[in-house]
Amino acid sequence: QVIIMTSYAEISMAVEAMKNGAFDYVSKPFRPESILQTIKNALTHTEVQPTVEKRPEKTQKTDSLQGTSFVKGVSEAALKLSDYIELVAPTNMSVLIMGESGTGKEQVAKSIHKQSKRADAPFIAVDCGAIPRELASSEFFGHLKGSFTGAINDKTGHFEAANGGTLFLDEIGNLSYELQVQLLRALQERKIKPVGSNNEIQVDIRVITATNEDLAQAVKEGEFREDLYHRLNEFSIKVPALKERKEDLMLFAKVLPHEIATASQSNTETEYGLFKNKNEEQLILDALEKAGGNKSKAARLLSIDRKTLYNKLKQYDIKL
Repeated sequence: QVIIMTSYAEISMAVEAMKNGAFDYVSKPFRPESILQTIKNALTHTEVQPTVEKRPEKTQKTDSLQGTSFVKGVSEAALKLSDYIELVAPTNMSVLIMGESGTGKEQVAKSIHKQSKRADAPFIAVDCGAIPRELASSEFFGHLKGSFTGAINDKTGHFEAANGGTLFLDEIGNLSYELQVQLLRALQERKIKPVGSNNEIQVDIRVITATNEDLAQAVKEGEFREDLYHRLNEFSIKVPALKERKEDLMLFAKVLPHEIATASQSNTETEYGLFKNKNEEQLILDALEKAGGNKSKAARLLSIDRKTLYNKLKQYDIKL
């Protein structure tokens, strides 16, 4: 196995080397324990043969991703996004995807997975904002039957389910500090321990994360661990908003589902009528209380999507 050592300015060259067969890279300045872990991973790594497939031409506008139609676009911003995906996909780098709500961050993550050497392995997507804090460890690392009240069966966690493939963590900024510590350890050691177990499980995963928040600012404010941030942000991709890719507007309009394209304006007004109410902050608080703090359930009660709720929580500075 070949390991590349690089400075930040040469990261694109390191990525190109990994596309050509290098196992991993270490950036300067580095920590000895980081190099040792990389070497250990290289020595125990079982090479996964890449799937040979015909690459789509730049002019191709859609790509099938697990039964969905992903619009690549023809704008300069869209082509640059495709270039970044193509550049980082064959590597094992952790990728941080940033962008506003609704820009397609999960589709970008799926594209990276599909073009990687792990394409035939699982792609596990996790909404970090929808996991109750008290169940987070069990959700990520699994548990044994009887390890806590309500654990009536053994449970496989997301890390183990994604073994050999890609783990996509959406809304990563919502993780509690305690879970950030556990996640950092799992990524450093590549080992997990299910709740109630004394045995560690070796895992081989690639982590892709996404956020619509400014994680760098969260690090400065002490809300997100700096070491975890750097571990997750080996390569970052900014997904452009539609206002930055106006040439793609009609493409998006033409792949819209028939039901949406032909929906009446009155139906739309009824669905989102909540946010014409002057007491919307109180309505949101009431829904959160009824849902026991579960944001996804609260969004359903309000008949809105989860990301719209997140934006409203930020607008009214509602913290749970």
